[in-house]
Amino acid sequence: DSAGVFGARAVYQMGESRYAQGNWDEARTLFQRVVRDYPNADAQVCPSWFKIGLASEKLRQYPERDSAWTRLQGRCPGSN
Repeated sequence: DSAGVFGARAVYQMGESRYAQGNWDEARTLFQRVVRDYPNADAQVCPSWFKIGLASEKLRQYPERDSAWTRLQGRCPGSN
């Protein structure tokens, strides 16, 4: 239920499922939705930025990958 209390987690998990299926474009869209629609859900936002980067890399969209990981480092200091 993406509109409920666990909305950020629900959308994040949908993204994880799509990523595991190799549907990187749809996965990236879902992770982008997490960071856009749930900006205060730190438990999902930081991993979403990382996964946006991974999905972008799989899609060979390296500037978007680099941008996502730069946002990750800015938002989540200490991220590897």
